[in-house]
Amino acid sequence: MNLYDIEILNNLFNTNLYKKVSIKHINDSIQYVIYRNKKYELQGKLSSKDSEQLDWWKLTDLNTNEKLYEIQFHFNGEKNFKNQIKSFQDNKLDTLKSKFFNKNIENKKITYNFYTPITFNFENKLIVNFIYAFQDKNLKIITKQNIELKRNNKNYYFFSTDLTKNMKYFTAVFTEREISKSSNKIGENYFFVKDSVN
Repeated sequence: MNLYDIEILNNLFNTNLYKKVSIKHINDSIQYVIYRNKKYELQGKLSSKDSEQLDWWKLTDLNTNEKLYEIQFHFNGEKNFKNQIKSFQDNKLDTLKSKFFNKNIENKKITYNFYTPITFNFENKLIVNFIYAFQDKNLKIITKQNIELKRNNKNYYFFSTDLTKNMKYFTAVFTEREISKSSNKIGENYFFVKDSVN
């Protein structure tokens, strides 16, 4: 399912394989750090306490000055994982090889689009599960549902609903599983969304 090699990405974003060239202290607990080796520049936020990578990180090819990847790290209470992966070709986002989501608010409707890599193997079975909740300013749950999303005629899934005044926060878990009919192997794309509506 994944068109990016996760082991290669693990090495490319492994700060131990780079030399630290710049540190900016954002506050007592977060640093913004730039790393380099002979080929790449890696930069993003780092926890001062345990050196965990936080939020969005960017990888750039030093020879061409082209952006290759942007990855959002998210801690789910157990481990730090790559929540969103944006792949770039000629400094342009390649949506067919990326895993990310975006939001649009228009005409009192809110829409989230979930992009996942396409394998073009239509013999495999896709199962998509989507659990979401909206909360008010006091974090009281207004609505919560578990629904199945379908891919539209482009390369993303979308969720859209009417926006009300008391909707302040949106939380969701998106899971896409691809089951190979020939080998029964399972590939998975997973997102965690925690967003302010306005």
